[in-house]
Amino acid sequence: MDGLVCASLVKMAKNAEITLADYSTLNSELGKIDRNNTDQLYLCDMSLGDYLIPSLNRVGRETALVYIDHHPMKDSMRYILEDLNCTIVHSTEKCAGILTLQYLKEYLPESCAILAAYASVSDYPHSSPEVSKFVDSFDTKLLAFETSLLYYSIAHAYNDNAFKLRLVECLSKGQYPHQIEGVMDYTKKQVDYTLDLINNADSRMSYGKHISHIEVHGSIAILANSLVQIARNPTTICYCKTANGARYNLSIRSRERHNLGEMAEHVARLVGGTGGGHPMAAGAQLPAGKLALFLQYFDEELDKE
Repeated sequence: MDGLVCASLVKMAKNAEITLADYSTLNSELGKIDRNNTDQLYLCDMSLGDYLIPSLNRVGRETALVYIDHHPMKDSMRYILEDLNCTIVHSTEKCAGILTLQYLKEYLPESCAILAAYASVSDYPHSSPEVSKFVDSFDTKLLAFETSLLYYSIAHAYNDNAFKLRLVECLSKGQYPHQIEGVMDYTKKQVDYTLDLINNADSRMSYGKHISHIEVHGSIAILANSLVQIARNPTTICYCKTANGARYNLSIRSRERHNLGEMAEHVARLVGGTGGGHPMAAGAQLPAGKLALFLQYFDEELDKE
């Protein structure tokens, strides 16, 4: 959701052409960037792993880069981006939507600030006094209602890029989520599915020593956020196959304090995948045949803590 808000703000400010990518498609999308028709490239709400370095080096030497993100960033990646003269807008204390709003504020109307509030409520509503003050400046119930609609409709549209691009278009034109065609219907379907998972989680989930895991349909991140609070074990992993069945995307959450981002990166690399994220929220992308091994290794990593 945070990334979609960033896309809407960049669209509004720069009339940009929008490409929605996740960690399984980002490298291939970077490979499509053509310096002849791209003056500036905004990369928003994406943790940059080492596997992207060749693509970043090529694109960054041909196109002006702006990187806006809130995930922990390695010093080595910062040095690479600085060497490419990339504009870096980074903080782990604000969501990417707020960072994008602040960076592009001279090009944006004041009314679009609510978009960043949607992103903040779904991500970091009280990460700092500054962010809390920003979120609290909006009507609490209206903000919660509109954020929930956007949150659950995006979850249902996990593999529906056409719907998500239409959301970006409508939001960039100042429409509220409840005014956008399809949002109410998608929200109802996703909430029904989420409640069904929550009510039957104990029988549907599988368990390791420290992890509860389940294959799901829809946004793995949003479902992991819902299930982690009620799962038997403190760390929850939700996963689903990519459309071509070749890979699994995973989302990891925990009620305990771990550096999940570092763990996901380490374990995913062991099985030929990629991973990363925040200390309390992480993700990974794996070859389809390596899921069981990843779950085993991740459980073993938690056992060391």
